[in-house]
Amino acid sequence: MARTLAVVLLFLAVIPLSAEAWSNGGADALGPRIRSHRRASAWRAPEIVASRRHPVSAVQVADGPRRLALVVWKRGLTDVGPARDGRMGGHASAVQVAVRRGARWGFGEPVILARRVDGPRVAMNPAGEAVIAWRDRRGRIQAVTRPPNGPLGEPRRVSGPGAGGYALAIGGDGSAVIAWEHGEFPDTSIRAAVRASGSAFGKPTEIGPVGALPVAAVNGVGEGIVTWEDTGERDQPAMASMMSPGGTFDLPQPIPNSERSNFRLSTAIADDGTAIVLVNGELMRHVVKASVLQPDGSFSPAASISGPGNSGNFGEVVVEGENFRAVWAGFSPTRVTTSRYLDHVGWSPPRVLGGRRDTLAAVESNTRGMTAVLTVRNLRMTTIRSFVRLPGEGWGPAEAVARFSNHGLTPNPALSLNAVGRALAAWGGSGKQSERGVFVAERWRLPAH
Repeated sequence: MARTLAVVLLFLAVIPLSAEAWSNGGADALGPRIRSHRRASAWRAPEIVASRRHPVSAVQVADGPRRLALVVWKRGLTDVGPARDGRMGGHASAVQVAVRRGARWGFGEPVILARRVDGPRVAMNPAGEAVIAWRDRRGRIQAVTRPPNGPLGEPRRVSGPGAGGYALAIGGDGSAVIAWEHGEFPDTSIRAAVRASGSAFGKPTEIGPVGALPVAAVNGVGEGIVTWEDTGERDQPAMASMMSPGGTFDLPQPIPNSERSNFRLSTAIADDGTAIVLVNGELMRHVVKASVLQPDGSFSPAASISGPGNSGNFGEVVVEGENFRAVWAGFSPTRVTTSRYLDHVGWSPPRVLGGRRDTLAAVESNTRGMTAVLTVRNLRMTTIRSFVRLPGEGWGPAEAVARFSNHGLTPNPALSLNAVGRALAAWGGSGKQSERGVFVAERWRLPAH
């Protein structure tokens, strides 16, 4: 009888603990769903996916369906000076990729895609179709593609020699565009190559006779936009060219009221064809301006969205569900600020995220309207932090992704957010021995309320 009573008491004591454990993020929660950002959205401990023996840079990440993920980076130093046995500065220069497949496995062994390269990029759509691109030592852009549930293909040449800075974007239907500078500055032109889902990139097309620093975006139905800075004598230097499904570009048009930019452009295009161009850091005034594509095909005059007394630069704009979200880094004081664009309404008042020491690193959003922002905070320790906004809710509190000693951290971590709300952050470290290599941290979405 005493033994039976002890078993019953033990059973009653275990049940509440099990329910609490499931309610804190289990896939099949038995208890009430947790609403707290802190308890339900912690980032998992970073996973190291690359060797600590070589310096790394240009880390990129793409998150797809069913825990599929790609991490791409450059191993070794910049390709300068004569090569000796294929090694640059004592380290092998190569672009590498690590792939994660399935729910039970971590990232696989890194694979070298090419040697003596620079500037890798990766893009993946919600179906898992991906493109990885880089620039080789002769200035030629090359790319490999990956179909959904398939292996990486063979590298294919996209451009001839002389390619400079470039941009890569992929749409929900698998259409992809690579746009790049061609020639020697300041006499560079803008060229682009387009691929349909499952095919190779087509022949390059010149879409801008004079320009530099292209950026690109593609929506879910194959429409796209490429923007760049005109390097000629034009008074309104921000330019844009719209891409129709099939890869045909319209004639370039200027963005009205876009003064000479010291920094960079950002662009996004929604599935209904609405496009926005963000103009960052005008002269010494450091304002953020936005221009919206009008029904007649022209762009509205770029207007400030950073608000009076709220400066900004290095901004990004993304599609947030059926709307747009702009995020930029403030200037004096340094702070990260955001604003939301509603169709037929306009931009919301700016809102500050984080403190005065947060600098913007990356912004991602998905089709469900979830947005994630990565910042880097430099105090006694360098901290990668995130801010997350769920559909229909406000911004959650800051979440620490990783902390490092205040030296050796690559200050530009990458971010990817998939269709169901899982986020991946990736970065390269070269400080202390324990902080070297390529790292990936994962954050799972909050349960639906």
